[in-house]
Amino acid sequence: MNKKTEIKLLKEKAQKGNAKSMCELALLYANGDKGLSKDEKAALELLKKAADKGYTKGMTGIGGFYSLGLAGLEKNVDKALEWFLKAADKGDASAMYLIAKAYEDGLEESKQDKMTAFEWYKKAAKKASPVKGAAIYEIARYYEIGRGDIKQNPKKAIDLYKKSFEEGYSEAAYMLANLYYILDFQKPQSKEYKKEAVNWYLKAAKKNHRDAMFETAEFYMEGAGDFFKKDVKKAVKWYLKAANAGQKKAIFVIGSFYDQGINSLAQDKKKALEWFKKTGEDDLFCKIGDFYKDSGYRTYGFNNSKKIALSYYKKAAKKGSIDAMYKIGGLYRSELDDKDKNIKTASEWYKKAADTGDKKSMHTLGECYIEEKDVQKALEWFEKASKAGNIDSTLKLGLYYEYGYEGFVKDEKKSLEYYKKALKEDPSHAEALYGMGRFCEHGKGGLPQDENKALDYYEKAIDNEKNSLKYAYLKLLFSGQNQSSSREEATDAQTNDQASDKKKDIMYQIGRNYLNKGRTNSFQRDEKNALKWFQKAFEAGDDDAAYTIGSTYEEQKDDLMALEWYKKAADNGDNDAIYKIGCLYIYTKNNSIKNNREGINWLQKAAALGYDSAISELKYLYSDGSDPFCNEILSDEEITESDIDWYKKNALSEGNERDMYLIGRFYEKGSRGYKKDEAQALEWYIKAAEKGYTQAMALVAYFYAYGPGGLKKDEKEALKWYKKIGKKDNGCSLYNEAHFYESEYTNLVVDKKRALKLYKLSAEFGYTDALYNIGCLYEEGPDGIKKDEKEALKYYQKAVENGSCIGMIKMAYIYDYGLCGLKKDKKEALKWYKKIGKEDKGYTLYMHARYYESGCDDQGPDKKRALKLYKLSAEFGYTDALCKIGYLYEEGPDGLKKDEKKALGWFKRAAAKGSVEAKKSHGGFIL
Repeated sequence: MNKKTEIKLLKEKAQKGNAKSMCELALLYANGDKGLSKDEKAALELLKKAADKGYTKGMTGIGGFYSLGLAGLEKNVDKALEWFLKAADKGDASAMYLIAKAYEDGLEESKQDKMTAFEWYKKAAKKASPVKGAAIYEIARYYEIGRGDIKQNPKKAIDLYKKSFEEGYSEAAYMLANLYYILDFQKPQSKEYKKEAVNWYLKAAKKNHRDAMFETAEFYMEGAGDFFKKDVKKAVKWYLKAANAGQKKAIFVIGSFYDQGINSLAQDKKKALEWFKKTGEDDLFCKIGDFYKDSGYRTYGFNNSKKIALSYYKKAAKKGSIDAMYKIGGLYRSELDDKDKNIKTASEWYKKAADTGDKKSMHTLGECYIEEKDVQKALEWFEKASKAGNIDSTLKLGLYYEYGYEGFVKDEKKSLEYYKKALKEDPSHAEALYGMGRFCEHGKGGLPQDENKALDYYEKAIDNEKNSLKYAYLKLLFSGQNQSSSREEATDAQTNDQASDKKKDIMYQIGRNYLNKGRTNSFQRDEKNALKWFQKAFEAGDDDAAYTIGSTYEEQKDDLMALEWYKKAADNGDNDAIYKIGCLYIYTKNNSIKNNREGINWLQKAAALGYDSAISELKYLYSDGSDPFCNEILSDEEITESDIDWYKKNALSEGNERDMYLIGRFYEKGSRGYKKDEAQALEWYIKAAEKGYTQAMALVAYFYAYGPGGLKKDEKEALKWYKKIGKKDNGCSLYNEAHFYESEYTNLVVDKKRALKLYKLSAEFGYTDALYNIGCLYEEGPDGIKKDEKEALKYYQKAVENGSCIGMIKMAYIYDYGLCGLKKDKKEALKWYKKIGKEDKGYTLYMHARYYESGCDDQGPDKKRALKLYKLSAEFGYTDALCKIGYLYEEGPDGLKKDEKKALGWFKRAAAKGSVEAKKSHGGFIL
């Protein structure tokens, strides 16, 4: 059916009173679609007729027109809400969803109600309709962020986003990926979160979500651990998809790949510019520069992205771009490589921009002169910028005159004038308010001391900070964590509308500002003032302040006062404080407080409350007896049976294989309060080994092989465990284990036969370094191993076939001295030495020459052979060998002819290659 026929039939149905057709026709008129001229008034009339017939879509449509101010209607969200409510009363899910949206952020602020919105989203989510997925998505956002009375619950948010995606709402997959990404940021040790993030970005990308396409491309470009391999071709494919969908970052990426000719796209400057133009950006060259500058940390493959950015900024600057001039200054000032940074060049570019009247450039030029220690010029440009209306310069002058910073003469009256000027320009500027607050608090600049007035200023400053995007981001990122590392951010993110609570929050924030832990940087660090304000906050009912007072005293090394305040915090149920009290008792240098047992009791209290740091601390104190520092803190004698029971129970409940292994070690040694018991040791080693802990596996095998403490030997069981070790890491751990048996090592017996057996097992599992060691054991024939030079040669040759450098050295050595049944063959030896030289540019030859020079085996020193190998090493580019040759000619040892002229020639060559040693020892002769 063609468009004309379709429209004709639709009109006929509408004229006959079909309400559904009326609404469909209204939509076409509203958008000017399918050949109809856009006619919002005709659309509204049709919607009214449909509504008169009781058709809910007509009512919802009229509400939409009022909401957007279409068809000549005045924009009126209240009127829109009336129509949405009419439709919702008749069960229309779309209307319910729109009501929720209005209550959330559409109505004027006084009428907004997050929880009313939440209830309407829930109603919409229960209906089978096109908006069901969107409604579930909005509910998920409540749980993700913690809106209204709904507490933050990431797990519930994840479940709801998944349901929303199942309902076909692709945005949910993207938000789910973002949520997993934030969780990964908070807990990077858990690889599962990143894995889920990648998975959900990919799902959203497959649903044509353009931002998800870009994120998927980024993961392919960089890789994400073992679960998502780097694949540049796939990355480019997804960048192109995202770019073609209009994703701006992706457009820049594709443009840059053509621009630089990288990542499988051939260099094509014309095509690159075409792509860049698709971004629709004004001042295009400057924006291209921004992209390159901000992409330095990415793995796009640019060769010095900052320099590329500089070249584009200069193109933009030639076209008169002030922004580009300013950014060139920024690159020269601090962002280029050290060798290219130049504060004078930066100042020149800032001045070009400043001369056009750019206030920001004037201010930054002042900062450059501060860096150059030219206070007079800095003052000149700060004053120019301030007069031009740059509030940053006004505040900078206020701050510098207030404290006498950066060579300014302290002048509180001048400072006060600048703070007043800043407040006139922006009455809500936090730094200006803080400045006025400090002047009132301390009676500076001729103002009378007035703490109440200071509090008013501080309150306004803090309120304005809390409305910032930065504050909202911190609240989202850190809420819900109870560890001390996030305490300040979490406390800072709390809001309370009651006046008394607000007052204590302000006092607490002022204290943080004096510690330089607030968002402002205009306070001079003053711990005495900080403690004063924290104590005021505590007296006003802020329980959190007690912990902060404790931590401030702890920073001051006043452990006695810290302990007193931590105990006050602990009395109010602060888990952080309980943990801190335990640590103070144990680690304090104040002997009047130090009490290990009391500390352990407090740590156990915190651990019982699920405090992770306390659990980790107890594990460290109980377990790591091998750490001398730990032994100094908690000796074996101080550990009680209850401590041992706690550690064993925790190891089992956590399933921690390392702790199980350590318990085995303590039973085996009879240390850390454990009674020596080999049977118990084996039992705990097996627990750890069954969880894949390699060291425990090796000890289980050892116990079965040798039966220490009267335990029954079992070679078959030992072999079984050795094979498990081999499978785990392709024979590497078996190789190490064999090395332990071969040499005198800790508490393992020396057993060359077992070493040989384990080297062979290691080689079977693919660890080729073991082949050389097998050869050595057959060549030497120690401790009951039958000497077999032919077998030794066979294994050396196998080692070489697998690329073993040390095997090559051995083959050269064999031919050099005629070992393992082979005749001396200098040519064959030289061939092997050259192979070695090619492998690592002469390093191994150099080391082997040193071996000959010093005589580290039965053959004794061989200076002539050493000289020959040093020369070979030098041929392959190893510079250190040049000096060694010089020394040998200079000294003429063991039959070598002394030749100082030749020596000097070799030292000159070494110096020319940059040898510091040659320049230092013979600089006077060779320069």
